[in-house]
Amino acid sequence: MFAKKILYLSENLLAAWLWRGGKLSHSCDFNLDSDGFASFGNFVTQSPGTPIHILVDVIEEDFRNETIPHILGKDRQALVERKLNQLFRNTTYRHASLQGREATGRRDDKLLLTGLTNVELLTPWLERISQRKLPLAGIYSLPLLSQVLAKKLKLLAPHQLLITRQTTGLRQSYFQEGLLKFSRLTLLASDDMVSMQATVLRECQRTQQYLNSLRLLPRDQQLEIVLICTEKYHPQIQPESMDTPLMRYRITHISEVATQIGLKVFPENLASELLYLHLLGRFHPAQHYATAGQRWYDQLRLVRAGILGATAATIAASSYVSLMNFNQALVNHDLSQNISREAQEVQKHYQEIKNTFPPTPAPAEDMKAAVELVEAAARKDIMPDPLLGIISEALESAPALKLNQIKWRVRDKPTEETPTPQTPAPGGNENAAPILTINRESPYQIAIIDGEITPFSDFRSALESVNHFIEALKKVPSLHVVPLVMPIDIASQASLQGSAGKKGPDKVAFTLKLILAPAP
Repeated sequence: MFAKKILYLSENLLAAWLWRGGKLSHSCDFNLDSDGFASFGNFVTQSPGTPIHILVDVIEEDFRNETIPHILGKDRQALVERKLNQLFRNTTYRHASLQGREATGRRDDKLLLTGLTNVELLTPWLERISQRKLPLAGIYSLPLLSQVLAKKLKLLAPHQLLITRQTTGLRQSYFQEGLLKFSRLTLLASDDMVSMQATVLRECQRTQQYLNSLRLLPRDQQLEIVLICTEKYHPQIQPESMDTPLMRYRITHISEVATQIGLKVFPENLASELLYLHLLGRFHPAQHYATAGQRWYDQLRLVRAGILGATAATIAASSYVSLMNFNQALVNHDLSQNISREAQEVQKHYQEIKNTFPPTPAPAEDMKAAVELVEAAARKDIMPDPLLGIISEALESAPALKLNQIKWRVRDKPTEETPTPQTPAPGGNENAAPILTINRESPYQIAIIDGEITPFSDFRSALESVNHFIEALKKVPSLHVVPLVMPIDIASQASLQGSAGKKGPDKVAFTLKLILAPAP
């Protein structure tokens, strides 16, 4: 838990306290003289990084209740600042608290404006803090901080007066439904301390009359008074003898209040300011009176702490991510090694099985491609059987012809353009059977026939055999035959060459292109 230096400033004394580990410990006191100022300068230089909180409990604090039109943003801020300048023009220590809106009329905003009118009371202490560039977290008003105490005590009556006995006097804070409206500090003499009940009665009557004059407390409304006192003064006060029709008293022991706010150790010889010191140490209320310039070094401290915290968090997060990545890298490396070993074993087993197969006339890859092509053609319901049947029947009329090769294709048109290949689906198997990219329901079938005439006797007989084969093919109306290479070129532009007496070739080749149109 962070440490705090809490300085309690009263009319004639500055008490220094240290908040650490959820507990308060008293350090020392400083008088309002040159010796006290010098001792204070030496004290604050100890633990210079600890933020300083000043709690002010003085008579010279003024309270004003005002209303302003309900506006928002910079306009409201300017209007509030104008009100503060009008009421507290001689002090920079002023504060405005928004307390809701009026219930009737144009529903104006309700403000509590407060200010410390005795500037010189703070000046010597703040000068020594500023000269040493120490972090001042804020200047806090004890009456304004009493709203936190009232909330803890659940003081929500329409008109409530909270009385606490401080070291210097009697503090009276007036609340309307939990909101502070007015507070005053009465210095007590030694005679006042002897008869505490008479002192409380006298001061409460004065406060009631003052509230009536300010029209904060209607004259016909009852004022509920809660008095927090120590064991020493508890037997002196009898609430039954103090009650009136418009004033009702309730006595609360200070040890009960300490338990409600979480203060475990409460020395009996201390007054109620210890309650407020504990609240300021335990909680982080918004400060009231310190200017931006006075809090400059504390802002630097907060920025520095934020940077260090962000740096530490970044380093911790980076270390965690790096550790997770390192562990994942180890897991991935082990997994990769296992997969590699398994792949080698599978490949070895595959090779062993492959070696047991009998030799084949064609490589296994070619056979696989052929099977896949046939399967792809079967899926398209396009098979070369009809065209091969036509060629087979025509060969019966030309026994001298021998076919060496038939190249079979299917096309959308009776031409040789290569169809656009189909792009495989993402994530598909690249080794799967090829897909025929034919758009027509019944495409054209094209066959390129390479053959020869054997045995070869003469060119005339060879040409007649091929022509006879072509005429047999043309008997099929849907089949178109295009001679590409003939045993002899008899075109008008061709030239005939040869040598008399030279022996002719043993065989001559021919090439035909067959185009089988789809059935109508």
